[in-house]
Parts: sequence; structure tokens; C-alpha cells
Amino acid sequence: MRGLKPLTSAGARRRTEALLLVFVIVIAVFGHAAAGLAMNDQLPPNLAGFTISMTLLSLVGHLGVRRFAAYADPLVFPLAMLLTGLGLVLIHRLDQGYIERWNSDANARASCCGRWSASPPASRYWPCCATTGCCNGSSTSRWPSPWCC
Repeated sequence: MRGLKPLTSAGARRRTEALLLVFVIVIAVFGHAAAGLAMNDQLPPNLAGFTISMTLLSLVGHLGVRRFAAYADPLVFPLAMLLTGLGLVLIHRLDQGYIERWNSDANARASCCGRWSASPPASRYWPCCATTGCCNGSSTSRWPSPWCC
């Protein structure tokens, strides 16, 4: 007996991984396109760049797994790429939502809270004032009152 043979060959596992990566790229690209169509009624301008970057990232990762971990599980890397692609789609969608939100009247309502800064007093109270609109500008203080909410 020469030794134990693996149940599946490394090539079969890598072909499965490559096929799953193709599905992952298609899902991520269609998700990116759907998010752009839902928000702006047009395809995102960076759709080609997103497709190319997802494809290159998948290709480089697949070749690395093929070279250094030939008998690795064929599901782990495609699932990681799927999470990456869907995460990028979600970030794109949320980014558009924040642009719409903060270019609306929310800035006018929250501007009563004084100077926007990262210092602790401002960063602690401005969400309260921005969401409730309780700061009416009558206060002479530079920072909003913590009791306004």
C-alpha cells in the first residue's frame, strides 16, 4: 500500500471553486447594478471598474489557493468573496443614502447645535439635536444643552 489517496483530486476542488467564483462575481455585479438602478434609475458609473476589480481579486485569490493550498475546501474562498462583494454593494447603497440624507433639510435642522467638531461635547449632543430638532437656536451657549432631549 503506497499511501492513502484523497477522495477527490485537487483539480476537481479547484474547478468547483472557480465555478463558484464565477457565480459570486455575477451575483456581486448584478447587486451593484441593482443598487445603482434602485437609487438613481441608471447604472452606476463605476460598474466596469467594480467588475474588473472583483474579477481580478477573485483570480488572484484563486491562483493563490490553487498554488499554496490545493486540497483546501472549495467553499471557503468563494464564500469570502461573496461576503466581500455584497459588503461593497451595501456600502455603495448606504453611501448614496447618506448623500441624499445629508444634502437635504437635515443639515438645516441640525445646524442649531453649534460648531460641528469631533470634540467630546459636540459629538455627544449633536445626534440628539439633529434627530429631535429640539435646539431652536435660542440658547446663548456654544454647545447644546444636554437636557434639550
